[in-house]
Amino acid sequence: MAQCENCGKPTKAWFKLCYECSMQEKQKPKCEVCGDEVQEGQYLCLKHWKEKQEAKKKLKQIEFVESKKKEEFREKYEGKYDFNCIPFKSKSEVIIYLFLSQNGFRPLYEETMNLNGHCYHPDFIIDEGENTIILEHFGKNEAPYVRAMKEKIEEYQKLCKEHKNFYFVWTTEEDLTNLKVKLGAKLNKTPITRPRWK
Repeated sequence: MAQCENCGKPTKAWFKLCYECSMQEKQKPKCEVCGDEVQEGQYLCLKHWKEKQEAKKKLKQIEFVESKKKEEFREKYEGKYDFNCIPFKSKSEVIIYLFLSQNGFRPLYEETMNLNGHCYHPDFIIDEGENTIILEHFGKNEAPYVRAMKEKIEEYQKLCKEHKNFYFVWTTEEDLTNLKVKLGAKLNKTPITRPRWK
């Protein structure tokens, strides 16, 4: 007969410890990560407790940086210009909104669209009967912005192919020099044509 490694009492050959010692071992607090014995009331050894504290610290730093970025984004882009109780992100968007309003449309600004399990936030949506016209304004020429712009254009063009009554139009700062001609020509390719734009 084998002997218990802790107390020397007889035990079965396939067990290292007798029943009493085995129960005592199970009741001892152990580190949840490595299984080493820890002090009463603890669930991590010193090494893994330090690692957890470091991870918490890093997470707080990341959360702080992310909240700062969101704050800066809001300050930079959200609600900078107010017109008709609508907070616009840029003067260009106010000008486009005025142009659309003058031509008899009631565009929705930055309205959330949920389609195919995806969320879209176009600058303007014009609903005319069964038709929906999505209008995006792109106001920058910087490389990362241009990449994002191309992705957005592809995304909206794909959406319009999937939904036959959807149309996509986009403008740049250059179009603002003559909206009647430039944006008017783009909108004339959709169902909301006008012989003459105001």
